[in-house]
Amino acid sequence: RQMCIRDRAGVGAILDAGPIEWIVTDVFVTGGLFALTGKSGLGKTFMGIDLALHMVAGRMSWLGFGLKPGN
Repeated sequence: RQMCIRDRAGVGAILDAGPIEWIVTDVFVTGGLFALTGKSGLGKTFMGIDLALHMVAGRMSWLGFGLKPGN
């Protein structure tokens, strides 16, 4: 089983833009567009909901990664 997180903005474009503000440290960057892809039944929906709930609850980490709390 394999699930991918894809960065549509491109890391090179982000690195040239100056300091990086992470939503999830080393995974999701602020202002980026991402897609969770994989076969049916791998847990993509659960992963997205879990991330959203961690953010609105003000948690500081998600799956071992640093997390910027949101609202």
